[in-house]
Amino acid sequence: GKAQRSYRLSADQFLSRGNCLIRESDRLVGETSLPGLAANNKHEFSIGEDVDITYKENITLLSTQNYGTTVRSYGATTTQTRSTYEVNLLLKNYKARSVNIEYKQQAYGISVAFLDKQKDFTQDGLTIQYSSTLDAKEERSLTYKLAIIT
Repeated sequence: GKAQRSYRLSADQFLSRGNCLIRESDRLVGETSLPGLAANNKHEFSIGEDVDITYKENITLLSTQNYGTTVRSYGATTTQTRSTYEVNLLLKNYKARSVNIEYKQQAYGISVAFLDKQKDFTQDGLTIQYSSTLDAKEERSLTYKLAIIT
């Protein structure tokens, strides 16, 4: 896939709402409408894909284990399943300059657990996050494992 071109704007004084042109290295890359922004508040927005930054994500199911059958009212039963996955992520920066990247993987289930914590990866509830800088023309391969209970 291609990376989302996302920005985080923070102003040291009040900014009135209006249109904003976005430039990167003296090149126009997009336009957005900004809300009124109070001093020291942040506004995050995206303006589409960045074709110069790509990612490839391969997710492999390693194991599945059922446990914890619960009998509920009216005779219904539920079973929890623990699935273990390995995620291989390949990031490529085709730009002639370094870029800051933020990767987010949203899991769906009751809980998520990192099985082998990697540098620069964090977990916030059901979301796995990675933040770093990719140098010009850099290609980076990352791998992590997680367990999801559904």
